[in-house]
Amino acid sequence: MTSHLAAEAVNELGLELHRGLPGPGNRLLSPLSIQLAAAMAFAGSAGATREEMNRVLHFCGDETLAAFDALVAELRLGLASDDLLSLANRLFVQRGYDLRPSFLALVATHHGSAPEEVDYRATEPARARINGWVEEETANKIRDLVPHGVLDETTRLVLVNALYLRAAWQERFHTAGTSLEEFFVEGAQPARVPTMHQKVHCGYAKKGEHHIIALPFAGGAMRFVAFVPNEKDGLAALEASLDGRALSRAARIPIMEAIVWLPKFRIEPPALALAKALRELGLKSAFDDPRGSADFDAMAPRRPDDYLFLSEVLHKTFLALDEEGVEACLFVGRVADPR
Repeated sequence: MTSHLAAEAVNELGLELHRGLPGPGNRLLSPLSIQLAAAMAFAGSAGATREEMNRVLHFCGDETLAAFDALVAELRLGLASDDLLSLANRLFVQRGYDLRPSFLALVATHHGSAPEEVDYRATEPARARINGWVEEETANKIRDLVPHGVLDETTRLVLVNALYLRAAWQERFHTAGTSLEEFFVEGAQPARVPTMHQKVHCGYAKKGEHHIIALPFAGGAMRFVAFVPNEKDGLAALEASLDGRALSRAARIPIMEAIVWLPKFRIEPPALALAKALRELGLKSAFDDPRGSADFDAMAPRRPDDYLFLSEVLHKTFLALDEEGVEACLFVGRVADPR
């Protein structure tokens, strides 16, 4: 089974992007959604661009697509029958633009995605169609994802991944136990926020200067993991100490009975443009830096004056956590333009 390779890639890239995003304020990322969209682009990459994507995104070469297939299958099996994991991929391609049949077959096999033709010369209708599809796939939680100015008549392809998760706690919190409690914003400013309170069975461990709790979802195979610093101003040190192995170990800590206080919240940060952060991690030739270096010949024939490259990566998220469980919507769009 190769799912652990995909899980490691998700954890490593997620932490690297998290550290590279500007602050302060809430940061909400879905590295799984980002990686699934990246895997579609990786399937069409070639040469040095493929080698670079494999290294920077922590992929596993020719096993990458199979590894993510296995990870998604495990996630679906880990949910209870009443829960939902909706995951959809779609290629929105310029009408009349020829993608290689081998690439389309690969994406259809591993991502279940068929291309949909749009006309980017009519930019607003194309943008409306993509945004409408995202709304449909995320239960109308994410709207107007692609902003004005991202698409234009030169756009040839938008690769989209949309993920919607609704999962109930294995032991749901009693609403009577929710009360206003003090929470420190940025480790300094106190605020009174709705906080759930209950004795539950969950994973718990104390590691140095922080605590870890892992709340099981119904079915028991999946957990919501939270890292909590000992001190109210200890978040920066905690973030700096994390790595992919720490995230993997946290999901497997022993179950015990514990009294849990957990803020109830709903956040929907603005859409993120991730191209700059990815380039700073070393993903450059995919964005045609330096000019002429992008190689997606396995996606569409590369000609000296007409070849694909990534121009932007858009990411939008929504997360709600309450007494019943967790609801999350996540979207990634990769825009490919021609030179």
